[in-house]
Amino acid sequence: MSKIIKFPTDKIVLENEIYALYEEKKYEEVITYFDKVFIDFDFYKNTKVYDLIISAFFNLRSFIEVIDKGLEVFNKGYETYDLLSLLLVSYIEKLDLLFSSLVIEKSMLLSGEENIEYFDLEKTNYTDIKNIKNPKRCITLLLVVFLKAMLKEMLGNFKIDKEYMLYRFYDLINLINELGYEEAIVSEMEKYANHIFLK
Repeated sequence: MSKIIKFPTDKIVLENEIYALYEEKKYEEVITYFDKVFIDFDFYKNTKVYDLIISAFFNLRSFIEVIDKGLEVFNKGYETYDLLSLLLVSYIEKLDLLFSSLVIEKSMLLSGEENIEYFDLEKTNYTDIKNIKNPKRCITLLLVVFLKAMLKEMLGNFKIDKEYMLYRFYDLINLINELGYEEAIVSEMEKYANHIFLK
């Protein structure tokens, strides 16, 4: 007699609830699901629920929670370009360049051959990144190169405060707009900037 495999209906229902609540922009409800899905990490790691929950924290401007909860799943091996972008933008909001660099260096996704070539600031420019077809990957690498450049300035004893970070980030947005980046990418970067700098 063949073994009957029980389908995890309760977990699927939970997943669908998160999708529905996020679609309805009920972010305060979405974030309450983190502990419930983290208990069953192996099941949910192949879904988008972690991205949605971390995004909900971001939309609520809970940047500390974005970092804390984001690192919890990141340290268990969960990585997407969405998650990395939200983590890096939250580190920008907190002016925490050193910890952002640790995430970049630890990331398995970013250390792949297709990405590591963009880590050398002497050889990489924003025109090179423009040719990347995947918009989410493109945005993440824009943030990586931006943060590496800012960290280089900081290590050169240049004081980086919120006002200077704002200036440099909007300067980056103007640059990629002039270079002819896709409108969706420029728009996403503008959304990030407005969210972390304009309260």
